[in-house]
Amino acid sequence: MGKSASKLFCEEVLKTHNEYRRKHQAPPLSLSSKLSREAARYAESLASTRILKHSVESSRGNCGENLAWASYDQTAGTHYELTTSMFSLKLITK
Repeated sequence: MGKSASKLFCEEVLKTHNEYRRKHQAPPLSLSSKLSREAARYAESLASTRILKHSVESSRGNCGENLAWASYDQTAGTHYELTTSMFSLKLITK
């Protein structure tokens, strides 16, 4: 059985993200299923209220948080557009 579209999308976003990180001499990241579940739960909460705001810092431990509001269909190529738009905002810092 093949991977789900969601899993493939996450892997492609991570791959593209790490390509940008490499250009900035930053170490690669890996996927965390626990962190992904928590982020999805928070994203669903934000979508239901239609208010974009950061979570309480104490609720995310030592994890950072970047928020963006967009609507993306998980189709081919969108992972690249999503990641490129994040980096065009210069969210990566050294």
